[in-house]
Amino acid sequence: MISLQNSARPPSAPGSSNANTLKAYDYLRDRIISGEFLPGQFLSAQKLAGEIGVSRTPVREAMRQLECEELVTIVPKVGAHVKFLTMTEFQDLLGYRQALETFMAGRAATLRQPEELEDLQHLLQKMAPSAAWSESSSTSEKLLRSLAAHDLAFHQTIAQMARNAFMTRRFMRTHVLERTFAVPLVEAMKLEDLRQSSFEVYDEHVRIFEAVRDGDAAVASEAMAAHLDRLARKFAAHCRQARRSMPS
Repeated sequence: MISLQNSARPPSAPGSSNANTLKAYDYLRDRIISGEFLPGQFLSAQKLAGEIGVSRTPVREAMRQLECEELVTIVPKVGAHVKFLTMTEFQDLLGYRQALETFMAGRAATLRQPEELEDLQHLLQKMAPSAAWSESSSTSEKLLRSLAAHDLAFHQTIAQMARNAFMTRRFMRTHVLERTFAVPLVEAMKLEDLRQSSFEVYDEHVRIFEAVRDGDAAVASEAMAAHLDRLARKFAAHCRQARRSMPS
């Protein structure tokens, strides 16, 4: 499964004073983000309590917290399930992310620091398709985890370079919601599609990096917008294809 690396707990996460709630929160959140718990999947408090080794009360408290983060939906007298986004909601989320990150890319180009550019360049080297594919195992799982982690780190670095703490927090929340929906789509893609996509994504990240490095805010914003627009169109096309292949 794809894991969302370097994703710190949001400020509203349960504190260390309630160890069992925090344990349940981390357990649920990690599995939702990784795609182990799929969108729409029912979450049994009793079953989860047994898996985690806590009572049902901290599990329910963790679910309520995750509902505030829009990762879980709780229906009174019915129960809880992993939040499911409609395709329209997912497209809206991608549009919001595009507006946010387009602005942040321009800010990053204006406020860049040498050490931050070094970090971006280092991440690009790790994302290089030749390196990624040569280091991957015979299955796509290891590659997916690696590309997802480096992709997030690249975008997170851009967000931090924008020097706006509020936007950085919104970026992380948006990214978590997007990954929750996107993991099943990505894992359903054929290996050759993933290979081709990795080359396209790498080239797009190079263009973003070069614009930020050169201090060209307009080009950096345009490159980020183009990158996220292609992502949105690719997901939409894959969803349409998946619906056509479903039995009637």
